[in-house]
Amino acid sequence: MGHGKFPQGVVLHVIGLSILTSGIAASAVEVPTGWVARSNGFEISLDRTIRHGGKCSASIKSVAPKPYEFGSLLQSFAADAYRGKRVRMSTYVLSAGMQGQARLWMRADSQEKTGRSFGTLVDRSIRDSDELQRNWQRHEVVLDVPQEAVEITFGLMLSGTGQIWIDDFRFEVVGKEVPASAMRVLTQAPPAPNAKQPNRPRNLDFEQ
Repeated sequence: MGHGKFPQGVVLHVIGLSILTSGIAASAVEVPTGWVARSNGFEISLDRTIRHGGKCSASIKSVAPKPYEFGSLLQSFAADAYRGKRVRMSTYVLSAGMQGQARLWMRADSQEKTGRSFGTLVDRSIRDSDELQRNWQRHEVVLDVPQEAVEITFGLMLSGTGQIWIDDFRFEVVGKEVPASAMRVLTQAPPAPNAKQPNRPRNLDFEQ
């Protein structure tokens, strides 16, 4: 497996089971409130110097010479407010010395009577130059959330060396005139019941 790439099988497995990573130890310095960090050869923290707006951004930085896996930040919330709607998630991204790639992704899981979860996934590959970008770049994914969806999970993954910053996520309902991103349907074990699942995404600007 080459460094700096996300083979399709790895991407589907990681994103499909991403919410289970909360039990994996991370080498994070400061994990943002409401988010889950996954790290193996990466440092995940808040950055109070480089930010798009407000006081903080979130950073994923490789700390191993050749990180084999990936670093990620993710969170999930109840799908109630977005069922049957087309949802656009956007965020601002900045990078430095990135020799791999990053993926911005979102999925909606539906609990079926069969005990399986059917997830609709969209993701966007992000590649930037080796030098720190002077301007933050806005990236987005657009997902049709099924009527039967129970949970939405989203996040950003970085593979390879370098550092990436994210800031000012935004969720909004859009009309059908806004094209949906390319989607894939995944099947996996159902999400674990969580009575305390938040109704909305949290701390999207990393100010908490």
